Amino acid sequence: MKLSDWRKLVPGDHHLINGKVPPGIPIGTNSTILDIEVILGTCFVTWNIPGRFVGFRTPIHVHPRPQEVCVRTGAVLTMIDGRDDTINGAGECFLMPQMTKMANLAIGGNDTVEGDVGYTDFDVFRVPRYEPEWVVIEPDHLDLQGAQFVREDGCMHDAHVM
Repeated sequence: MKLSDWRKLVPGDHHLINGKVPPGIPIGTNSTILDIEVILGTCFVTWNIPGRFVGFRTPIHVHPRPQEVCVRTGAVLTMIDGRDDTINGAGECFLMPQMTKMANLAIGGNDTVEGDVGYTDFDVFRVPRYEPEWVVIEPDHLDLQGAQFVREDGCMHDAHVM
């Protein structure tokens, strides 16, 4: 399935989460693979996310499958459609629900100042072959689709076609 097909599955305005534009500036980040294993056509991938500077966020996106995030340093404000916004700090993990609009804003911890990385984390993804890890849906930031998760392994697929 192409990214445009995934995007059509997401109802509502792709500019909004819970009826409002999320704060912060959308930006990608260069994630790296910590571990990967393919079992019966499903890729289990652990990503190192080097984080975003305070005030920057992910573009609004969905995950085709539920995925897990564990915050290593700092803090992140997580905005998920249909849920209250939550702050997750170092040592905390949370579930990113399937096909639900979301964004993560780097807010940092008590000792974080502007210009610092607001948080770092690792993501644990279970991704069937030929599916993307995420689907960027925010209309003005579709170009960030390939700016976070890039694989050159046994799970390579053509799902990143715009």
